[in-house]
Amino acid sequence: MTLHISLSIVTYSLVTLSTLWALVLALQSYLLHNKIHSDWVIHYFPPLQIMESRLFQMIVLDLLLLSFTFISGLMLIEELAPRLVHKIALSIVALCILGILLWRYYCGWHRTILRSLILICLIFSLLYWNTWYS
Repeated sequence: MTLHISLSIVTYSLVTLSTLWALVLALQSYLLHNKIHSDWVIHYFPPLQIMESRLFQMIVLDLLLLSFTFISGLMLIEELAPRLVHKIALSIVALCILGILLWRYYCGWHRTILRSLILICLIFSLLYWNTWYS
């Protein structure tokens, strides 16, 4: 049980970090594409390609951690099954969204990264807050 809780917290934290990273990436991309000169973008952040490759490394790690969390949760399903059907469904949705996001990235689609990560972060927030109130 503690393994599952620890994995859940680490996964939630990394998904939130990935979402923040995607927000910074979107801001950096917007500033560069609209030719808005901003010294802090140039001096404090790596180039756009490195930011994007690190983001997808984080997303792969998110997918792996979420998979391990899901597997560890399935081991506990017998004792908590009736109360957690919605958590299982939302976890499967988050896994599917992450998998589709990575598949789309490897196919060359880079447009919906931020929206997908925000959606996953909202799903994790629902899962987390529903733990406290169920």
